[in-house]
Amino acid sequence: MEDIRVPNAWLQQIGFKLGNPFSTREASREPEPELLQYFVQHPGFDDVMGDALHPTSAFLVAERGCGKTTTRRAIEWNCYASRPNGLILPVPYLEFSAPLQHADDNGKVTTDHHIEMILKEAIPLLLERVAKNPKSIESFSLGFRKKLAEYLARYTDLNTDVGLDKWLHKIGYHSKKLNSDALRSKKILRGDVFIRFLIELLELAPEQLSKKSTSADDDLGHFVLLAELAGFRAVYILIDRVDEREPMSSNPHSAANLFASLVTNLYLMELEKTAFKFFLTPAIMDVIMEQPGFRADRLMIRHINWSADELRQLLDRRVEVFTKGSLPSLDVVCEPDLEGSLVAKLASLAKGSPRNMMRLAEWLLYWHHTRTSASNKLLISKKDLENSVESFHNEARIVQSVVEETLLTIRIDESHYVWRGSKKLKQLPALQRKLLEYLIEQRGKVCSYSSLRYAVYNESSTNRLTDNGRIDQLIKRIRKVVEVDPSHPQYLVKVSEKGYVLE
Repeated sequence: MEDIRVPNAWLQQIGFKLGNPFSTREASREPEPELLQYFVQHPGFDDVMGDALHPTSAFLVAERGCGKTTTRRAIEWNCYASRPNGLILPVPYLEFSAPLQHADDNGKVTTDHHIEMILKEAIPLLLERVAKNPKSIESFSLGFRKKLAEYLARYTDLNTDVGLDKWLHKIGYHSKKLNSDALRSKKILRGDVFIRFLIELLELAPEQLSKKSTSADDDLGHFVLLAELAGFRAVYILIDRVDEREPMSSNPHSAANLFASLVTNLYLMELEKTAFKFFLTPAIMDVIMEQPGFRADRLMIRHINWSADELRQLLDRRVEVFTKGSLPSLDVVCEPDLEGSLVAKLASLAKGSPRNMMRLAEWLLYWHHTRTSASNKLLISKKDLENSVESFHNEARIVQSVVEETLLTIRIDESHYVWRGSKKLKQLPALQRKLLEYLIEQRGKVCSYSSLRYAVYNESSTNRLTDNGRIDQLIKRIRKVVEVDPSHPQYLVKVSEKGYVLE
């Protein structure tokens, strides 16, 4: 995308003391203090947030760019701020490459693998909170210390020097010159209550690791008890950014399959003092609703739909925060023909998307800066708005064309590697490559079984049923390479009993 940054000196001149309020449109990259100040609480937020005394699993549904990650971060902040009704331990579950390695042929991952990844995130978070509140250590009896030591060894890398050093640095102990060597020598910071506790856990860990493990469901339940000892009334597992990862980003069936074992496990969804919070697109939610065993009647589902008024409020609040209160809105820095109506126009053009709103506003500042650099007129003009709208629409068309290219183009290069859009896949065996090359040549046309047999084997059928089966087996193997989700093919599509077409 085009670089549309504007100089900080110019931003300061027009009142934006904290920089460009529109240059970061992904909530995961925004600084937390400012994000929480201009967070607009949409209808349904309280329902999804719930409270520490009555944790409820929930699904927050919104299109990309409509506030899922912003909401997740606001929930995390509320959890640590003991709002409402007590301290909650939020455990973000945002990375899915490891569980996908254990997926079956349909892309489904067992509950055990999900819980393993969740506990891998949760144990270090819990220990970090104990380090900040060492008084809670008194609540851990020897039995619970052994259980925590077992989890430390089973689910984390804190019992390795590299993992321990990395974690100690993360929680701030590097400033005390504490590392794994010093910790294991027991000669430093023996007066630190938490360090003594950590040394004890590391000593207990090898013995506990040799014990017979319990089920993943029980492990999660026991972890919730450990969190309660550390002062938390509940544990929230926050599952977000599903639509930002392949294969889920381009295929909602892949996302639904990935989490099928969790969303249909009513025992986990209603586990005492625990809540799973899913942040999903409507397309993914629609497929999840079709999963056998999914109990929509027992789980909370809320949708985010931004009105024009809410988008105006969102934009105004950003401006107010980044100008430290000196500007309440862009509406007050416009030429007379836009004064009082600019933000409403932007909100209408954004079509319900906060991300669209931010991009339009960023283009507006860019064109405003370009013009004022030459004329020194600091009021936003109608021409600035027209230029920003044109640039926004041009950019949207470019993005769409890139998406279509990435999703739809299958090709084989000179080295016989298969590509899906811009992603390099792998080489195919000779017969599979012949079949795919022929389908690429005939892209968009239905290829009969007889034509496919001739292309691959250079022979006609003598036993139609057997030979058709050979083609079906080759297609099945090719799908495992080219399809995002082989169980729901988008590229190699069978057309009744006639044959196949490459879309």
